[in-house]
Amino acid sequence: MTETSKSYNDDDDNKNNNNKLAEAAELIDDKSPYYKYTPANVLENENFKLSWNRSILTDKTTPFNRPDITFMIKKTKNTFSIHTAVTNTHNLAKTTTVKQNKYQELAQPKFSSEKFDDDNNNNK
Repeated sequence: MTETSKSYNDDDDNKNNNNKLAEAAELIDDKSPYYKYTPANVLENENFKLSWNRSILTDKTTPFNRPDITFMIKKTKNTFSIHTAVTNTHNLAKTTTVKQNKYQELAQPKFSSEKFDDDNNNNK
């Protein structure tokens, strides 16, 4: 596949989602299009924390602890783990099930939403 025929992929989708969340939460001032946007590892203000492709520390070892995007509302201490997949309609149900099963453990109440691994940025 040549560079000019590159299709929209998971990373493009994640950049777009990260960009829109960062704008909505007033974490960035620059409103550049997703294809020019390079997400910071962590964006934070007094109300929100947005993490891009960062490991999450948990009380128990889990093989899948690196969501695409993690968004925290500090006031309510609600954390949203966002996972995306660009897929065709013929395998949409399967892809959805795989993603849900893969990250099910992070959805458990024992997960500590305030711990983000600042040292482990280069493993995906």
